[in-house]
Amino acid sequence: MTSGPNRILPRRRGEVDPWVARASVDPNQPAFIVQTREGDDIGAIGLRIEATRGELELAFHEPRWWQRGYGSEATAALVDGVFLAKPIERLELLVVKNRRPTLSSFAKAGFAREGTVRGYTLPDGRVAECVIMSMLRSEWLQRM
Repeated sequence: MTSGPNRILPRRRGEVDPWVARASVDPNQPAFIVQTREGDDIGAIGLRIEATRGELELAFHEPRWWQRGYGSEATAALVDGVFLAKPIERLELLVVKNRRPTLSSFAKAGFAREGTVRGYTLPDGRVAECVIMSMLRSEWLQRM
């Protein structure tokens, strides 16, 4: 499962250590390793913060970790943490349109579908339609 096609998170295991070193010192890109309850590193979740807006991204190293609840759990923890700790008014993310389980996971976490971004160039050069989703602070407060 990958959400944000902007590639602020590592996609492969070998990219994780350098990324963690950078992310740990940048307050505008808080990021965390996603682990199983047994402590296995299985992915990463993070934000890029600009003023009062945050762009969320979630990525798993291997498809075997998709659709097992880890994404929903990690998303809920990050959303709660950022709204509690930062003056963020809006969180947003992009999901490639054909990734229905990913769309469902973010909807379950409280993100609303806003529309389609057509002709979006992905980091690997492919062009795809993406769905933009968001959550406002006021919506998060209503869920609390």
